[in-house]
Amino acid sequence: MDYILRFLVSVMASVAGYYIRKWLDRNDKDS
Repeated sequence: MDYILRFLVSVMASVAGYYIRKWLDRNDKDS
């Protein structure tokens, strides 16, 4: 069960990082 939790955490971290970079890029273009 522990490896499933670790897998989910890594997936969520990469997805969050992707959206954060996308949001920051959009903010830079707007300004």
